[in-house]
Amino acid sequence: MSGGGICGDMEKQEFNVLRIKSGNGFKQQLIQDPDGDFHFLELENGENPFAYDDRVIMYKDDYAKIFGDTKNNQPNRKKMLSVVKISTRQGTIYRRFQTLPCMKKGYIALTTSSLTLLGNVTDTKKVAISKTCFFSGSFLYHWNHPYSATRISMRLGVIGVLVGVLGIVASIVL
Repeated sequence: MSGGGICGDMEKQEFNVLRIKSGNGFKQQLIQDPDGDFHFLELENGENPFAYDDRVIMYKDDYAKIFGDTKNNQPNRKKMLSVVKISTRQGTIYRRFQTLPCMKKGYIALTTSSLTLLGNVTDTKKVAISKTCFFSGSFLYHWNHPYSATRISMRLGVIGVLVGVLGIVASIVL
């Protein structure tokens, strides 16, 4: 069942990892070594890589590979917050799906802080990505968000709801 609480099997897809870095040019581009392997996604001049901390940058056709359908055929709530689970042997993070025209098929780009949370990705240069259920994926995305203001707001909201429910139960029982 796509969408809500119960999800079917989540197939994991393997992708090569690029690191997002600030650039000197006037366009976003992939930087490769003489062997032809890509290593970095270089941003436009003055563009801050930390603005991408909560996202994974991918090729547009990889959306259908992960979610099983194109983004245009998804409901609006899924278009706005398409969350994927990115995992290695050392860690797991949840990030929002975003595309950039310069990306190549089979590659993803993450910031240095996201790569640090995943462990030593430079050894394997590959990560596993799977889709998440809408509710649990967005919950875990906000619960473990890289921006502290979002993360704290989510956690305080959950604590507030729990205290409210506890208050209602206490008023009924007493």
